[in-house]
Amino acid sequence: MNALELAKIALSPEHFSGSVESSSPTRLQRMALIAQDDEKTGDWVDAQLDAGNFEILDDVVRLGIGWDHDRLVDALDSDHGYAAAWLLSDADPDRLVDWVVECDSGKAILSALRAPACLGDPQFFELVLDIYSDIDDAKIERVLGGYLACMDPVRCAREMLGGVIDAGWLRSRNSMADFVYATGLNTWTPTLAYFDVADQSNPFELAAMLAVCAGTALVASDEETVAPIENYYREGEDPRVISSRPEFGMVAALDDEDALVELLTDVSAFEASLALELETPGVHGLPLLGGLDSDALEAALDLLDEAIGAEQSSDEQMVQTVQTLVDIRRQGPQIQQLDALQDVLDACGMLQSHRSKAICAAAAAAEVALGRDPAISVPEKFASMVLQPTVPMSDGLSGMVMLELSNSPDWMLEAWLNGPIERAEATADALRDRF
Repeated sequence: MNALELAKIALSPEHFSGSVESSSPTRLQRMALIAQDDEKTGDWVDAQLDAGNFEILDDVVRLGIGWDHDRLVDALDSDHGYAAAWLLSDADPDRLVDWVVECDSGKAILSALRAPACLGDPQFFELVLDIYSDIDDAKIERVLGGYLACMDPVRCAREMLGGVIDAGWLRSRNSMADFVYATGLNTWTPTLAYFDVADQSNPFELAAMLAVCAGTALVASDEETVAPIENYYREGEDPRVISSRPEFGMVAALDDEDALVELLTDVSAFEASLALELETPGVHGLPLLGGLDSDALEAALDLLDEAIGAEQSSDEQMVQTVQTLVDIRRQGPQIQQLDALQDVLDACGMLQSHRSKAICAAAAAAEVALGRDPAISVPEKFASMVLQPTVPMSDGLSGMVMLELSNSPDWMLEAWLNGPIERAEATADALRDRF
């Protein structure tokens, strides 16, 4: 069996009815055996943990299976603390809480609490909020604020609106990456990633606000959200009315002066509509989110022309431009069938000379999706977000874009086996879905 076949067995053991070589197994063979709940292999894993060989925990987490052992608590203060916390969050959360309360290592606590945050586990919210309230360190405050948003974005929005939690965590690239991972990839993930890699802080913060509103609506919307959304679209209801709903709570939390209330509400309603499979007109100012037709494409070209002609783009214009280019990339095959293809290619080529490196990279990625090589050489730091990924996957926003873009089983297998443990579930899901 080759590596990809073994990975398929390890990730979907219920579809396998054979045997895996167990004499001096390789790592992948061992993982395939663990996934099949083989008693002998299970005893071997327990023996490794008894001996303090905690690196085996990473393999268990990459498989996405539960495991309990008396020494998981001992592993929390090791290099494999994240994996131990991931397993304890499911197997025995009280033991993890007790350890956090007693631990005197701030670094170990932050590492351990990141696991339930990335899992979107709300049962740890109260514990983290208590720690947050006692902290007098802005950097740690941002980290914990991000954890709280991941664990329960609706409650976090309420606490932000009440002034208990500061919005500073949105400026943290790591916090935003964890939030997107915990709540699910949304419309704004690539746009956010381009500004992250380009190190453009102001447009990044605006894109983060949009992504947070979208992510909160994505995870919190349910059947009770349907009627309010339909009223909002059909009746033109005041955005302040619908944004008072819990699933749209981030709108009020992030825009207390109503400067962006229409945009943030549009973004929330759009993402909720996608999650609930409702028809949506899209988002005002972003023509391609409402569907692809000749009018929408003409409006998109007008938007790109404005960016080409602008001597200096505002943060909002840069975000609109990058998102439109992302939408062009996503709809590349359909746009290739339209008469306006050459106009779109010309605009993408010209935008690769824009002052904003995020716009340059997004334009190059759109051009590739339209079947043409980039007009200008792509900077190395963007190459794996424009072309096929070649560098190792990171746990940042760019890593999730690479995962979405890759069609290489070898790269994805490497990302699953040796990439960031914090993104193991996403890489495993991608492997299952595509290979």
